[in-house]
Amino acid sequence: MQCGRDFSKKVIETHGEVSDADLDLVRQAGYKDSQILEIVALTVQFSMTNFLNNVMDTVDIPAPSAA
Repeated sequence: MQCGRDFSKKVIETHGEVSDADLDLVRQAGYKDSQILEIVALTVQFSMTNFLNNVMDTVDIPAPSAA
């Protein structure tokens, strides 16, 4: 599972321009192309969410308590 995490980090560090060697490494770890696509999609989704929260200075609003 660490290989998937490392690949996700590589996607972020390279702005998505991973090398063929990076793809080969994650494939050798047993990931299928569909799973690699999921790693990339989730990496992008979480990055976008973090960027939006940073820009908008999002704060968690506590749930209302029962009266």
